[in-house]
Amino acid sequence: MAEEIIGLDIGTSSLKAVAVKATSKSFAVRNISIATNPIGRVLSDSPAEQDKLVAQIKTLIKNLQPVSNKIRVGLAENQVFTRVISVPVLSEAELSTAIRWEAEQHIPVPISEVQLDYTVLSRPAKGVKEGSMEVLLVAAKQETVNRLADMMSLAGMEVVGIEPGLLASSRYFSGSDGSPLLLANIGATTSDFAIISENRLNLTYSVPMAGVALTRAIESNLGLEVLQAEEYKRAYGIDPRLMEGKVRNALMPVFSAIMSEAKKAINAFESTKRSKKVQRVVLSGGSALMPGISTETANQLGVSEVILINPFQGLELSIGLKIPAEAAVYSVAIGLAMGV
Repeated sequence: MAEEIIGLDIGTSSLKAVAVKATSKSFAVRNISIATNPIGRVLSDSPAEQDKLVAQIKTLIKNLQPVSNKIRVGLAENQVFTRVISVPVLSEAELSTAIRWEAEQHIPVPISEVQLDYTVLSRPAKGVKEGSMEVLLVAAKQETVNRLADMMSLAGMEVVGIEPGLLASSRYFSGSDGSPLLLANIGATTSDFAIISENRLNLTYSVPMAGVALTRAIESNLGLEVLQAEEYKRAYGIDPRLMEGKVRNALMPVFSAIMSEAKKAINAFESTKRSKKVQRVVLSGGSALMPGISTETANQLGVSEVILINPFQGLELSIGLKIPAEAAVYSVAIGLAMGV
């Protein structure tokens, strides 16, 4: 019988955790929990701040009423190096030997300082020795991985995996038609973009501009306190019909800048895959809940479809558990828990 896994997404503004178990047909979500990040960052050099964060994680997990202490933890995109590379056709043994040399050509820090993993995305048909294969490289500083593992140990948890949030979220699209899409996660401090094509992660891109910057734009332009500005962002967003468009006007310079970065990710993919065009965008993260965001995203990126991710779709729910209104913020946590 499959064991329950807890997926933990440590964001700068909030912590999200889910308890998930594999079933014969899919996955079952037994419980969910969310809490404020008390220190406003994922890692801290301050022992006092670390203790405060660990205490909050303990409370978060306790609220899940866990039946297992197995946990998978997410890495923010600014904590990880992700690259898709092309290499000659190699056997698994040959690739395992060559991967560190390949990584040295693409990872901008000494390989001795990182924990490295890789996944073969595609290879020529069996028996074909010409051509190349695509490999996803993932590297995180060993210090970061160790500190996260230490935090989980202090929280009484056993780490069974640490991986990038975008990689975790990409699991939702394993059963899609394979056409390329942009996954845009607009979090608190970073906007993270991934191109998923043929049900695989092909490209990732991250910028330090997201929900906090949007809230500050409202705060500055409309002369509001930060909490009220946050409420306005959530209530009125970039819908021109609401509040006479005043909130939209305050938000648009920052939002357009975020969309400009998203367009760079699309252009980078399409420049190498000339026969494939991105016509679908999937939004996730707290700021993806803003009114009017789907229409404006479609207009600015020139795509035909924009949807809000529902990470609970297709999953079984325990009796009494209801899908939360802000389901999109759980996308990373659920993706983590679905990992193997």
